[in-house]
Amino acid sequence: MVEFNIVSEMIPTESFAGYGGGSFVSDNGKIFFAYTAALKDNDKTSHILIKVSCDNGISWSDGEPVIFDGNALLGEYSGVSFLKMNDGRTGLFFVEGDGTGWKSRIVFGISDDGCKTFSLKCADCSFDIYTGLFIMENDAAIQLRSGRILLPLCYRFGGDKGVEGTAPDERAFVGFSYSDDGGATFMLAHDDLFQTFAGTDHGLRHPGVIELFPGILHSYFSTDRMCQYSAFSTDGGLEWTQSEPTDFSSPSSPMKIRKNPYSGKYYAVFNPIPDYIGRVTAPHVMSRTPLVIAELSCDSRRPEKVFPICECESKGYSDPAITFVSSNEYILSYTVSDECGNSLVIARGGLED
Repeated sequence: MVEFNIVSEMIPTESFAGYGGGSFVSDNGKIFFAYTAALKDNDKTSHILIKVSCDNGISWSDGEPVIFDGNALLGEYSGVSFLKMNDGRTGLFFVEGDGTGWKSRIVFGISDDGCKTFSLKCADCSFDIYTGLFIMENDAAIQLRSGRILLPLCYRFGGDKGVEGTAPDERAFVGFSYSDDGGATFMLAHDDLFQTFAGTDHGLRHPGVIELFPGILHSYFSTDRMCQYSAFSTDGGLEWTQSEPTDFSSPSSPMKIRKNPYSGKYYAVFNPIPDYIGRVTAPHVMSRTPLVIAELSCDSRRPEKVFPICECESKGYSDPAITFVSSNEYILSYTVSDECGNSLVIARGGLED
């Protein structure tokens, strides 16, 4: 029997209406977990909190505000992503909205004191060539072996800001923001990814990316075609192949692919069953049940061995983040949607050899 234990759970309280997905990073023998917590009186406004484990993820501290330049931030935040930099420092990325639903930017902080404090930097992703909204998933930022920082972004076109009755288009495409100077400046890669199918209300959403070999990347994203799509780059994310369907069946929900550094194997966390006629789930579930972790083929393209995590017709599971602590043990976080709102869970699980 494969072990799976919930080790920390954040549920809605008198202060917080719900929680967004988080991200893990290890530093000096500790594991840190950052996440967003929406305020009860205004769920558009969030704190960014951080929890710490000193025993390999078995127990966790209470959430404390992340300190940026001496201050705890409060704003329209999402898409929290830790990044262990190649120079040993710890980066923390998140998306900040401008309060209108029309514009966003990526905020970037760097810590060199073990995640106690972060110095604040900003990467403006509301580039003038587009009018609309950039979205980044939690735990999405990566640094390539070349040193390039790469941010996979979902982009939705918008109409005229401030014009009543207009909003960003629901159909989205995928682009990539990158930095070759350690995060001092960011640029948009010149090759965007659009859906290769007609009749969609969704486009491409929830992008993620991994580096398979130096400069060779695999990006993946959700669709409303009952599966994840993917594309590949051989030049560090500047140009991409056409997006194509994969063997990962999925509703419109985020997937996370990560390499276990202890075993060299790839794993994906995703919702494997899409809608079908006769399936009944609660509206807030959005077909995001069950949640599984799957061992992948050596090229990361196909699930080969599946381990169930959780399933309930009245709960939706989403926004995964995963880190590995041995060749057959992992720590996983995910949000849980039910009639009471969004909870956030940290669990510790095992994998068969």
